[in-house]
Amino acid sequence: MEFVSTKFFLALQKASQTGIDVDADVLKNGYNEFVKLVFTKDTTVSDRTVYRQTLLCTRVELSSLALTSEKKCGNLS
Repeated sequence: MEFVSTKFFLALQKASQTGIDVDADVLKNGYNEFVKLVFTKDTTVSDRTVYRQTLLCTRVELSSLALTSEKKCGNLS
């Protein structure tokens, strides 16, 4: 999946697996790249159903990373 192989996701995955904080600049730049990709695809994609499924899978992956982080760091709320 294209969105989860961005620098943003890779940095979050590494942090989730190792428990090491991500450099703020790496995260910021990666996030900006991720957002640009999402919006670029939104305006250029021809199959809206596939695009929506890709976004849903990306959301699941992001939620999974959040849950893993919470388990390692404790409940932050």
